[in-house]
Amino acid sequence: MEISPQTVSGVGACGAGQGLRSNPSSKPAGATRDSVVLNGQDLRSAELYSRASVLQSNRPGQGDPAEEEQVRQLRARDSEVRQHEAAHLAVLGRYARGGASFAYQIGPDGKAYAVGGSVTVDMSEESSAAATQAKARQLMFAAVSSTSPSAADMAVGARAGRLAITA
Repeated sequence: MEISPQTVSGVGACGAGQGLRSNPSSKPAGATRDSVVLNGQDLRSAELYSRASVLQSNRPGQGDPAEEEQVRQLRARDSEVRQHEAAHLAVLGRYARGGASFAYQIGPDGKAYAVGGSVTVDMSEESSAAATQAKARQLMFAAVSSTSPSAADMAVGARAGRLAITA
């Protein structure tokens, strides 16, 4: 069985997505690494910050305990998502295709918080069977490198296992 060179980009655990996934077409057409997907729309950084500043200037109830709790939860989620993606990137090394991409949610304070993320992974065969098997082992390890691998992470790990077997 021959596997053609391709990439797999990722979304996984805990909600809106983080980790590795096998659906490379999840971003809207025209989305770039500097894009943000918000409510299904591709926003460039400048547009995102423009919307965030409008939200911040118009927000009601500054100091509301419910909003403060939501911001606390969003900060915690942002940290968790970034750590999860950093763990994948650290293990993937040269098999990562670029950095992590994030999906953001605007909090009641008008700031953007990462609530999901993905890393694009090179799943192509190498020039020799031994090199392909070594790569597959590294990809499997990267898939479970975070503290809470998602189902999508596990699916990428399984796909890497199949790559090793077919090499």
